[in-house]
Amino acid sequence: MNINNLNMNSQLFLKVKNWQLFLVWIVFGKLSSYNLFFGFIVIYGWYLWMLSIAFYGAKKLSLLEGLVRTVITSNFVIAFITPVYIYLSKTISIYETFELIIIVTFNIFFLSLVVVTGRIFYELKSKTNPNNFLEYLPYSILFFFFFIGVWVVQPEVNRIDFNSDGSVPN
Repeated sequence: MNINNLNMNSQLFLKVKNWQLFLVWIVFGKLSSYNLFFGFIVIYGWYLWMLSIAFYGAKKLSLLEGLVRTVITSNFVIAFITPVYIYLSKTISIYETFELIIIVTFNIFFLSLVVVTGRIFYELKSKTNPNNFLEYLPYSILFFFFFIGVWVVQPEVNRIDFNSDGSVPN
């Protein structure tokens, strides 16, 4: 999977306002009690919001290599495997150990995305490299608690001007 071919739809998350994201998440979150599909929309909205900030931020900062590239790519793969797994687990009896492995793997990859996105956002905002984990931990926490974080992070994302190649025009 080539993450350089990231869909233009993910750029949408870089341009929307915080109240728009919040409203979509609230509406689809409420509808998820009626249908699991709407729950997927909320989770994938959250996921794509972080992935788009991480991907375009990494491109802007020229960090799209090594560990950052691995985390972003692996999260794209996990994002596509998870609904298939959930569908199969509803239709086919899968062993509990296998389910536990999938859940733990998903959580590890998801938390790695939260941490990497927090770091990239810190670097975009402060224009400096963090000295330690504690400097960008608040942003990672805001990404994890996205219903609160969207009110703090998204206005800052809107101030950062991303081109399709991740660069900022002068």
